[in-house]
This record gives sequence, structure tokens and C-alpha cells, in this order.
Amino acid sequence: MAGRVLDAVSGGMAAWVLVAGAAAAAWPEPVKAAVPTSCVPWLLGVVMFGMGLSLRGRDFALVLRRPRDVAVGVAAQFLCMPLLAWVLAKALRLPGEIALGVVLVGACPGGTASNVITYLAKGDVALSVTMTACSTLLAPLATPAIVLLLAGASIDVDAAAMFLSIVKIVIAPVVAGVAANELLPGPASRIRRAMPAFSSVVVAVIVAGVVAASAARLRDAAGLVALAVVLHNAGGMALGWGIGRLCRMDEARRRTLAIEVGMQNSGLAVSLAAAHFASMPLAALPGALFSVWHNLSGAFYANLCARLSRRRSAKRRDYPRPSLAADIVAIRPGAPGGGGSVLLVRRSGEPFKGFFALPGGFLEPGESLEECARRELREETGLDAEALVALPPRSAPGRDPRGWVVSCPYLCRVAADAGNDVRAGDDAAAAEWVALDAVPRTLAFDHGAILADALARL
Repeated sequence: MAGRVLDAVSGGMAAWVLVAGAAAAAWPEPVKAAVPTSCVPWLLGVVMFGMGLSLRGRDFALVLRRPRDVAVGVAAQFLCMPLLAWVLAKALRLPGEIALGVVLVGACPGGTASNVITYLAKGDVALSVTMTACSTLLAPLATPAIVLLLAGASIDVDAAAMFLSIVKIVIAPVVAGVAANELLPGPASRIRRAMPAFSSVVVAVIVAGVVAASAARLRDAAGLVALAVVLHNAGGMALGWGIGRLCRMDEARRRTLAIEVGMQNSGLAVSLAAAHFASMPLAALPGALFSVWHNLSGAFYANLCARLSRRRSAKRRDYPRPSLAADIVAIRPGAPGGGGSVLLVRRSGEPFKGFFALPGGFLEPGESLEECARRELREETGLDAEALVALPPRSAPGRDPRGWVVSCPYLCRVAADAGNDVRAGDDAAAAEWVALDAVPRTLAFDHGAILADALARL
């Protein structure tokens, strides 16, 4: 029941923001008293902590495996949206305050909702997560520099103060969230479940505060701001998709670039406007309206992409495909006359929660099976594999209760004096060397049969 309520709250983010904005416009004084703009940075920090809880160290590993995709995406993020903001400000002859607000939106990193939209649009979720994480980490340097370059000639921009603000309200909470995820996985997972719903409410409160603060001038500026926001978002998505096509990316990656470039961390734009341009209240308005619009346009785009994918699948015969995984049998010889030991992990989640299992996991986009095996062994146990020997694959349809999963196991021989400092990580609750004659009779999945294959190979 609680899960359904949380899903309903997070899924209705655009509606909550619309209601909050309308209420603030109708009753600005009570809302202004309840949500002063000075509290906006603190509220955004809570949202960014939630983003950090959704990230793991391995989310940054894609930078090494697919550097071209990530570099193209992040470059497009910090080039297309700022330049498009500047062009719109000139073409629409936006007043100074509104023009500054549009530039602030364009200079910000990717939005926290983009990963969900990418998933719904059948895009490349791994690329989306990595792009959002990388652009967020670059924001303390990139965002002030862009604002100074595009708006510094007409408005006093304190880039150093802006840098410190972004570090405090974005980087510090994100790093804290990632650290909590790695060091306290149990409590972090419970908090993470509620964070999307909580963040939706917080964003709605932020928008209400901004609308209330600028309510006196909202009626005159609302139409122009709305036009700029819609064109900015649509233009960014179109440019992102076009750059993906120019770089010969597949459909999933083109969709991802469109979403990542077009959806901004508009909450950060609102926070920076409130903290550094308090004498210009309309500067926060484009960010507030962008928070509403990009969730609506993103949901529409995701629905359009999903329908297109279904139509294409219906036109061609689509064969069922299994998921691919790699499991690792790491064996260490014992003392002379001893039988040796195997490295096992205790599963922290379902299926087979609490059971011993071999280290392993699912293949991620852009990596080979051997790379997957090395990564999973390192993430779950801290052990770096040397030579790997392929074992017979396991492909029985019922071997994994989650669905059809084909495992490509590998044998890893470890020196007798190595591997003493193994430590559990990722989704492993524990990692330890177990004597071969003391291995539990029942291991998770069909890992007992995989271990037998490895011992037969020795």
C-alpha cells in the first residue's frame, strides 16, 4: 500500500507542481511567508541528496568504457542549451531579468528526472545516468563560467560565489548520497524508496515559493516566459537528437541525448537566481516554469518513443531474447595437502536472499562478457581478476526466477597468498573464502553446477 502511494506521488510530479504554482499565484502572501526564497537552496540540497542515493560508483565506470558517448553527451549539454538560451533571449528581445533566468536554465546540468524519462522512452539508461552524474560534477566550474560569458557583460556575475553555492547545494549532497549508498546500503535503500515522492513534493514547494515571490509581476511576464521555456526545451531536445544522429548513434542513444540535453536541473537555476540575483525576482521564473514544462514534454516524448518502438516490433518478427550475465568461480589453492577454497558472496536481495552464491551479475551496455566478469568480481568482493578461463554457459530457461538469463561463467585461479582482503560491495552482503569441502550443499541459482564445472576443469 505504501509503495503504491509513493509511486502515485512521484508519478504525479507535474500535477503537484502545477497545483503548487497555481496556489502560489492565487495566494502569494501566505505562500511567500511559508516558503521564503532563502530556503530554496536547502530544499534543492535535499533533492540532490536523493539523486546521490540513486547513484553508485559503478555509474561512473561508463566514462572509461564508452568515453566517446559520454563526452559527446556532456559537451552537447553545456554547449547547446546555453547557446540556445542566448539566441532566444536575443530573438525574443527578453527583458534583462527573464533573459538571465533563461541563461541560468541553459547553463545548468542535466535534470534529475531525465533518467526515469529515458527508461520510459526505451533509451540508454546507463548512458543517461552517467551523463547526469558527469554534468552535475562539472557544474561548479561550467555553470558559473557560462553565465559569466553570456550574461556578464550586462549583469554583475560573481562566478566564485556561484561556484561555492553549487558545491554546497549540489556536489556536497550528491557526494553524501553516494557515500551513504556505498557505506550504509541497508538504510540507504529504505530512504531511496521514498526519495522520488519526497523530491516531487519538494520541487513543487520550490516552484510555489518562486511564483509567490514574483506574483506581482507574473501576469505581465508569464506569456513571454512560457514561450521562451517551451522553445528552449523543444530546441534542446531536437539538437540533442540531431547530434546523436550526426555521431551515428543508435536510436536508443539518440533518444537519450535528446532527453539529457533538453531536460535541465531547473531547480538549480531557481536556487542560483534566488541566492545571487535576489534583486531580480523574475530571474527565477524561467527555472520554475521549466520545472513544470520539461516534465510534461518529457513524459509526452517518452510515450511517443515507446509507442514507436511497439509499432516497429509489431511490424517485424521479434524473437525472445535472454538477459546475459557473467559468474566467476575464483578458486585459491590451500596448504600442501589441503583442498583449497572458493570465493563466495552472500546475497543481500531477492531472489535467494541470504544464500551463498558465486560473484556475478548482468552484462551492461558497451562491455564484453569478460569485462562484465572482472567488473562484477571487483564490485562484489574487491578482488581484481587476472587470467580468466571460460566455462560452459548455463542457459536453462528456469535457472533464474527473474526470467530467462543466460550465464557465461569464468574460472579465475587466485594465488594462495592473494585475496586476503576481500570485502563485500554492491549487492553482496558478505564475501568470504569458503573451503571447498565446506561449501553449502545449496547455492543460489545453479551455481553449484557451475562450481562443479570449474572443479572438473582444474
